[in-house]
Amino acid sequence: MKPSPDRSTQNDEPDIPERTCILTRIAGTPETLLRLALGPGDRVGPDYAAKLPGRGAWIGLDKQRLINAIVANKLKGALAHSFKTGKKTLDVPDNLVDMIDAGLQQRALNRLGLELKSGNVVMGSDSISQLLDRLPDALTIHAGDAAPDGIRKLFTRGREIILPVGRDALSMALGRGHVVHMAVPVRQAAQRIMIDINRWVAYAGHKTH
Repeated sequence: MKPSPDRSTQNDEPDIPERTCILTRIAGTPETLLRLALGPGDRVGPDYAAKLPGRGAWIGLDKQRLINAIVANKLKGALAHSFKTGKKTLDVPDNLVDMIDAGLQQRALNRLGLELKSGNVVMGSDSISQLLDRLPDALTIHAGDAAPDGIRKLFTRGREIILPVGRDALSMALGRGHVVHMAVPVRQAAQRIMIDINRWVAYAGHKTH
């Protein structure tokens, strides 16, 4: 009888689907790529959650590369090949580049708002300092115009993110006044936040720290 596999050595984590960028042919995952979907009238649009029905095409999270592909008239050809449709029938919005930028930003800020409402985000320097005394590995998030001294005072061994937007935009998005620093003590919430923020800043070409 063939021996059963040793379950203690098996990887129980689910397989992450791999996709390929139609512009570079570089493989990635749904977290590192963006799906473009074909809608009514063969109109192309971003599918941020990768859940829209029909054919899809994946591109890397690289704003400048997308701009270059559009300028060089390579995007439509790559899309037509992926969607298996005529190049002339595709309707690619003139503002596709900015549409993706704004959409990824909105998703990231919405994610912060959802986690805040769920009680997974701590705000205020004093509260964050007390949290970090207990959980030094917690994720910390700072507005783009936060003072360097304020960031250093909240230094952690965990992941630190400096957002591409300042306190005014952050406060408006979260519906709170004067939001400069945040911390996320819940590991699962931190992972969800990092996925959306990383996609946003990767596309825009920003650095998070």
